[in-house]
Amino acid sequence: MILEMSMQQAVPPAAREVLERLEAAGYQANLVGGCVRDLLRGQTPQDWDVCTSALPDQVVEVFGEKQVRLTGLRHGTVTVLAGGRSFEVTTYRVESTYGDNRHPDRVNFTSSLREDLARRDFTINAMALDLRGRLTDPYQGQKDLKAGLIRCVGDPVLRFREDALRILRALRFSARLGFAIHGDTAAAMEAEKGNLAHLSAERVGSEVLGMVTGPGAGETLDRYRAVFLTALPLLAPAADCPQNCPYHYGTVYQHTVDALKYLDRGHAVPQTALAILFHDMGKPATRTTDPQGRDHFYGHAQAGAELCRQAMTALRYPNRLREEVAQLVELHSLQIAPTPAGARRLLNKVGEAQLRRLIEVIRCDTLAHTALARPRLETLEELSRCLDGVLEEASAFTLKQLAVNGRDLKSLGIPPGPRMGGILDALLQEVLAGSPNDRSALLERARQLASN
Repeated sequence: MILEMSMQQAVPPAAREVLERLEAAGYQANLVGGCVRDLLRGQTPQDWDVCTSALPDQVVEVFGEKQVRLTGLRHGTVTVLAGGRSFEVTTYRVESTYGDNRHPDRVNFTSSLREDLARRDFTINAMALDLRGRLTDPYQGQKDLKAGLIRCVGDPVLRFREDALRILRALRFSARLGFAIHGDTAAAMEAEKGNLAHLSAERVGSEVLGMVTGPGAGETLDRYRAVFLTALPLLAPAADCPQNCPYHYGTVYQHTVDALKYLDRGHAVPQTALAILFHDMGKPATRTTDPQGRDHFYGHAQAGAELCRQAMTALRYPNRLREEVAQLVELHSLQIAPTPAGARRLLNKVGEAQLRRLIEVIRCDTLAHTALARPRLETLEELSRCLDGVLEEASAFTLKQLAVNGRDLKSLGIPPGPRMGGILDALLQEVLAGSPNDRSALLERARQLASN
């Protein structure tokens, strides 16, 4: 099949140059995998991967040592630098057994493009495109792409036994593309989910992040919960934790995935998505039931923040991301004052970006409650209006933004030290409460405080 010219034109000149130079040297060369999938979906690929009949040393010979980085030579991959971009160029290959359920024991090169495509994970990733727009699609990937279906190439059990990470990749593609997973592939994921234990924490963390930030995260994690919870066992207690309370329905896990379904795509940043995923993980450990049979979860936000830190540390997430997410988890049950002063104090505590994330986390959390919790949405809307309003003011939310500083207080005869620090903090607290951030007024107030 030959693709239409507009799609071929979407291929950047640097990628075409890589293909052209390999072909000019007498080798086959094709774009392959995710970039072909994205082109067929009418999207601009982020990465452009090339497969070729040229052996790695032949690729080096074509482009020269200065233009090549030997990044994955053991697996037949070199990185070619062209047009200010990097392109992974991989020799057609077939793979042997996978002793660790993740990496092939050895790689054998082949001259057959079809054999190379046969080793790939899913049909939608097993397509290749050459310079003339000719599509090689031996496993009906384009058909599955149109049907919105994720299906393994060949026997799904073998695919997942070769590389257990493919199980999580299937979930990620489902969440990000909104695709269903073919029945045979889903059954194999369930049967082989125990092999997820062989994966490195970093790879699991990367795939989980890719899932929860996808538009279909809630639906995917709901439908394939047993597989997902095998990869993230710290969340498993949530699946069996009821919430016998007028404000809730279903288990903690059901509430969590439903909250993810409400996540606004514009707010689907790592901090917000992960905070929603982890926001109630402290509930199972804090659940109590009163004599009337009603469940309570006192202190679950604080307990959840600590469990969140444990989970994110285990998954090797960066420290800053971990702490930002844990803070959102800890504050998601906060009783919010929807006033300008309340907005200023929250800005002082967490900053604008984190406050907007917190509002989104609470909004999604609230929507996943029964209708009795809906009045909280009005509180959030009012807080958002107050936030926008106070950000337009020439106000201060931190000492750095205060219209006076230590030098100004020193000019009033107030010596540096705890006394000066206490006065500056008092001035900031008054500004947070609504006093103007006016230099003259603050200097006069500082004189009063110093004389007391």
